[in-house]
Amino acid sequence: MVSRFWTVDRPVAEVYAWLGGHDGALGPVVTVAGASSGSADMPVDPVWPTARYRTYEVSAAPLAAVAQVYVGVAAIGPRTSGIAAYALTLAQPPRPVSESVPLEGVRVVIGWSLAPGGTPVRKPLTGAEAVRLARDFDALRVSTKGAVPCPLIAEGAGNDVTLTFSAGGHIWVADIQLCPNITVTRDGRRLPALDYGQPFLRDVRSYTGHLPWDGPAAGTGPLTPLVVTPSSR
Repeated sequence: MVSRFWTVDRPVAEVYAWLGGHDGALGPVVTVAGASSGSADMPVDPVWPTARYRTYEVSAAPLAAVAQVYVGVAAIGPRTSGIAAYALTLAQPPRPVSESVPLEGVRVVIGWSLAPGGTPVRKPLTGAEAVRLARDFDALRVSTKGAVPCPLIAEGAGNDVTLTFSAGGHIWVADIQLCPNITVTRDGRRLPALDYGQPFLRDVRSYTGHLPWDGPAAGTGPLTPLVVTPSSR
């Protein structure tokens, strides 16, 4: 509900176009996260069919999971528009140190099985490789999405990539699902889910990216390397 708004003696389309042409005036810390124009993925507002919205998101907000401002423009007369702004913020939950993986002596095992009944895939990592993976894992943020419908979970059953971290006498298991986030346990106890992070996912892809999508290559031993080169197929 808006208790106050600005009025402009210009049509909605003209005002909305002006806003779009001045996005850069907000500075480099703000990006346009989305805009509505009555498209298929952003339908027309049923209450105010003339309404148009722009969403501005703060790019660097380490303490906020969400920091957005919605600017709405709607017709209130033949040639008069109303402009209202809505702020939306959500604090980023802290991630306790006890939930992070210690880097000293850490060992990692990446597990993956793309096809039901396929050859299990395991890739153990130690030393600098394990430390890099653990460091990027520790940098992931706690997910604030809440309950999110994810039809890909059932369809992709068995396609998850799991990472088992061993360090300091404890075991963390991170399950990278197709969506909506990464689930984590520590010594079998469920921890808050984590959002995807590009540095961490790039690390994982560096070991899993060359496997064929129809299942891992058949192996004669208990372990199949995650990186499959053309010469080894």
